[in-house]
Amino acid sequence: MRHAAKLERHSDHTQFKRTIIGPLAYRWRAEDALNTGNVDDMLKHVEAALALGFSSFSSPLRSQLLQYRAYAHAARGNKTAAHLDIREAMKLRTGPDGEHYVLHSLILLGATHGLLGEDKAAEAALTEAVETSLEVDAPYPISGAYAYRAWLFIRQQRTDEAMADCRQFLELMRSNDYRNCFAWSPQIIIPVLRFAVKHDIEAAFARSLAEKRLGLDIDHQGMTRPLIQLRTLGRFEIWLEDTLLIRGRDLTPRPQQYVATLIAAPGHELPRESLQEAMWPDAGQSSSKLYALRNRIKNVIAARHANIDVEAYFALRGSLARIEHAITDAQSFSSYVRRGLQHWRHNELWHAGNAFYAAHLLWHGGYFPTAPETDLVRDYRGELERLNQKRVIVWSEILIADGDIDEAVELLSSYFESDPTHNEVASRLHRLHFLNGDPVAAGKILQRHQAALYREGYPPEEVNCILEDICTDAGSFGSLLSP
Repeated sequence: MRHAAKLERHSDHTQFKRTIIGPLAYRWRAEDALNTGNVDDMLKHVEAALALGFSSFSSPLRSQLLQYRAYAHAARGNKTAAHLDIREAMKLRTGPDGEHYVLHSLILLGATHGLLGEDKAAEAALTEAVETSLEVDAPYPISGAYAYRAWLFIRQQRTDEAMADCRQFLELMRSNDYRNCFAWSPQIIIPVLRFAVKHDIEAAFARSLAEKRLGLDIDHQGMTRPLIQLRTLGRFEIWLEDTLLIRGRDLTPRPQQYVATLIAAPGHELPRESLQEAMWPDAGQSSSKLYALRNRIKNVIAARHANIDVEAYFALRGSLARIEHAITDAQSFSSYVRRGLQHWRHNELWHAGNAFYAAHLLWHGGYFPTAPETDLVRDYRGELERLNQKRVIVWSEILIADGDIDEAVELLSSYFESDPTHNEVASRLHRLHFLNGDPVAAGKILQRHQAALYREGYPPEEVNCILEDICTDAGSFGSLLSP
């Protein structure tokens, strides 16, 4: 009966997603497009949302969608269309509205006026948003309001006021561990972060936000340089913004090992002697070999992209070898998983699930699979594999507790495909298939697990004990983990 109740709850949850969340999906996509600065996509998603019947029955939703569209029109320089949407959106704001809806509306209104160059109207709306946010203690919306008003003051060269709002914006972001604010837009945020670093306002945090959220390095003069993106999970690629510079097959194994070892090192740097010893443990030290490997990477990139200053990213100077101005998917994956585990330990399951999902989007397989191992590379591969295992196990429990049985099965099955020897994953999949009333699928899990264990050299007696334990546990599904 307990299993049936869970399945019924899962069915209700799925229906809720289809009937209620579905019509709102376009609005969320519009917000995502705003966060990445893709105004064309933002407008497309807003138009799709406005075309859905649901928005016609909800005045607050339609009003907000119109304000998003006004923002998009303003960003594209279409003043007449933006003003038409502003007027209609304001007419629909009748009756009592939720506090956060009002704040969001004011911020979008101020942002739209700001993009249109209507500074007085923009400042009035944003100041009202700040004052209202302070009254109701709403740190997330107010951080966006401070950011937009700081951008407005920077543009007007009102330095003291810009510095005050920059400080408020960044202190709110840091103290609340935010990586985003309401209406985050690169067009607005980049000038604010550059200004903050130049004036030493929460400079370290501002640079961290620029790196993690915008793919930019900001120097102490406020100048920006795009970060190279090193994609190392399941493959190897180097990207600069939207340009693929090189992939694994463009480099021979030794240059790949050079890059993989530096990425695995703390801070992406090693003393030159340590790197030489890692790569040629049985040979004498030779700086010329390192320079030859670094230059081979430079030459491959330069042959295709002559305008890129490769020296700025792959540094070998003095006593250090270093990869600079870079962000790696492995580092981001590790950060998301650790954040998710921390939320889980504090029973903040919704936040944990979001962090694990962000990590899931990055995981395409083990670390730098084509690079020959050094001790650093081997250890880093093992660390990432352990984090991925923990992510899958913990996230599956969160999904099960929330009634998302199918999603838990999909998550565990994906991991089981890559590692059918994992006892905990096999056991969970077996039990979930029984919970779903599918003993045939459960039996296939046992068969594949058994075959994988035999291939790994487990003795028959131990394999039989493992399978018996899995079958014994199939009827129970209590809390499998505790923080």
